[in-house]
Parts: sequence; structure tokens; C-alpha cells
Amino acid sequence: MKINIGVVGPRHSVDRIIALANHFEEITVYPFSYRKHSELDRMIPAATHIHQWLFSGPVPYHYCLDKQFVTEENASFPKLYTPGLLVQLVKVLVETTSRHFSIDTIDASEIEDLQEDETLATLNLMSHHYDKYYTADTIVNKHLELVYEHGAVVLTCIDEVYETLRKRGTQVYRVQPSRMMLEQSLDLLRAKGAETIYNEAIVAIVSLVLESEKVMSEEYSYERKRKEMIVEPTILKFAEEIQGSYVREGNGWYTIYTTKGQLEAFLHEGRLPKLIETIQELSGLHARLSIGYGLTNLQAEHQSEIARTVLREEKIDWVIVDETKEITFLNKEQLLSTSVQTTQHVPPGLSPMNLSKLMNYCHHSATNELTAHDLQNVLQSSLRFARKTLQQWEESGLAKRVGEQQIASRGRPRIVYKLNFV
Repeated sequence: MKINIGVVGPRHSVDRIIALANHFEEITVYPFSYRKHSELDRMIPAATHIHQWLFSGPVPYHYCLDKQFVTEENASFPKLYTPGLLVQLVKVLVETTSRHFSIDTIDASEIEDLQEDETLATLNLMSHHYDKYYTADTIVNKHLELVYEHGAVVLTCIDEVYETLRKRGTQVYRVQPSRMMLEQSLDLLRAKGAETIYNEAIVAIVSLVLESEKVMSEEYSYERKRKEMIVEPTILKFAEEIQGSYVREGNGWYTIYTTKGQLEAFLHEGRLPKLIETIQELSGLHARLSIGYGLTNLQAEHQSEIARTVLREEKIDWVIVDETKEITFLNKEQLLSTSVQTTQHVPPGLSPMNLSKLMNYCHHSATNELTAHDLQNVLQSSLRFARKTLQQWEESGLAKRVGEQQIASRGRPRIVYKLNFV
């Protein structure tokens, strides 16, 4: 099965990406070109066949992200504009004597790294970076402030900003992601799309049992049945959210048939522990849960039965038997204090696939210490994303600063982090 990738942007940007995507046999590319962002309100929600989205830049990406048409898991844009910026800087330095530049989209930290080169250190590179949607007019006005104040030359990654300033007679150059960055973005989406398809193909059987701590005779009482009726709407809502088929078996057992992809979207948000806690508060009954995964319905039924058997025989609250027959279980305290995501805890900022890449890197390099540049290379992400991710891990206690790495060329030393979860 081919991976469907939607490419979103102005027509010429979309055409450029599609020309590169034709070299990937595993993917089918669908163009979504627009003139005004409002056109995306109709196009994106209707494209339910798309597995992954590639936006030409941050403006359409944040526009759709803010409107919840896409998520950070199924959409991205080429973030590493630095090679394209270098090309345009060389061109500008040949054509003008200006040493002041107004730059959008590219993060200030990436520009600082660029200026580690002595040749570029004398340039005044002023960055306008943003993590949410701004209109083109807002960005144009920010550029014009520096044009009027410093006589700056504008370097923009946004087509609409480029066209607006060009028509005003402003000296402006368009910065585009390099061919290599586009190909890497497509390859990353191909891998993520393949993972999505794989997970969607895996059957998941979720079994929930409600138990009373009272004597056995009360297990079948009217009081017990009233308690079960109170929580049934909550369980039914959970089944609806994971697009599952709901079956009430009786004697406190509830089963939901869904796919691994649908279930993991719920797990990754850390909502399942809260769901179980809510069920227990509403009913006054003890809730325990098992999950069985299988590549076929028969295998999923078999894994589910293993998980249910473990649930009955052991004093535990959470059991997962995956498609490889690996069993993972936690007790109540661990379940309610940890946002369990998969059979292995996935730190914020990482998908299970990227966690695997990071674990392999640490294994082969025989260390759990790395810099933002190392993480950037492992994840094939932007330097800004790598730095932000490490800062997140540091704040949550998953990483700790242990030193600095001095580089040969002039510039700031790189911070070395020790990962506590590897």
C-alpha cells in the first residue's frame, strides 16, 4: 500500500516538491495549491485519504495547525532553511554593499550558528521567527520597520511576503529550502506514513473489567449493576473516540475492538490513566485493563486472551500483549502516576520511531550524552527543534546539563546533556 502525502503551498512551491517526490516509489503525492489561506478551510478537512502532510513553509502549516486541520504528528514543513539562506547571502553580497538583513522564519539560534564563520560574523542578521500563524501583512510590516530603520535587505521564506515587497520596490530575495532538505522531509514523511499504515493494520482489543472489593455475593447485586450503568456512558465515549466496536460482556467485563493506530493516538496524549481514574471515582469499583495487539483478528484474540489471563491471575492493573507477544504490565500506582504511551515510555517531542533512532544512536556511540547538534542529526530535524526538545527534557528531569563542548571555529560552546531515560 502506498503512502498518501498531501503537499500544501503556493502552486510553484507545490510543483517543485512534487517534481522531487516522483523519485519516491512508495508514496503518492496529492497537490493542494492555494492563492488565499482561506481556501485551505475547505480543502484540508475533506482530504481524509492523506496519511501525512508536507507544507511548503511555516505560514500555511501554522494556519492549519491553529485550526486543528492537522496535528504535529501528521504534518510538517522543511525547517532547515540555512543552506538556502547561504545561497541568497552570497548573491546579495555580490549585488549590494548592505550589511543589514531582515530575515523571517529562520530561528535566531540557527543564524548565530551561521555566524560562527568569521566571514559572516560582521553581518547584521536580524531574525523574525514565530511559532504560530501570522498574516503576511504582519510579517511584511516587521520587515519594513528594519528597511526604514537600517536600510536592510529583506530575505524571506514566504512567497506572499516576497511578492508584496517586490511590488513595493523593496530589495527582497526569496529563501527556499534546498533540494536535499525537501528530499529529507519527504523521506521522513514516508517513514512516518508507513508507520501509520502499519499501526492502522494492527488489530487492538481493549478489555476493561470492573471489580468490587466486597464479598462475592455482592458482585451480582442490583447495587453493582447500578454502578456499572453509571460508568457505561464514559466507556462508550472512550470507544467512540478510538473509533472502536463496543461490546458489553457482562459480569463487569467490557471489550472494545479497534486498531493500534487509533488507540495509540489516545495513549500518546496520556488520557487513559485519567479515564481509568474517572471510572473508579464514578463507580466506586476497581478498574483493570488489558490490551492485545495482533496482525490478524485471530492473533489479536489470542494476545487479548493472554492479557486477560494475566489480568485475572496477577495483582496488576494494566497489561499489554503486543503483536510480537511481548508482555508489559504496570500496577495501579505506576499507571496513575505515569502517562503510559506504548510498551515503552516515549519522552515528549519524540515519536516511537524517533525514540528507536535515539536508542540506536546511544547504543552504537556507547554514551547517553549528546548535544543539540547530535540530536538534530539523529532526528533529521532543525537545530531549533533539537534545542527546544532538550530544554523540555531538562525541565521534566529527563535530561541534565553535564558540560560544554568547545568547537574548533569561533562561536559559543555547545551544551552537553546527559539523558536519564536511555
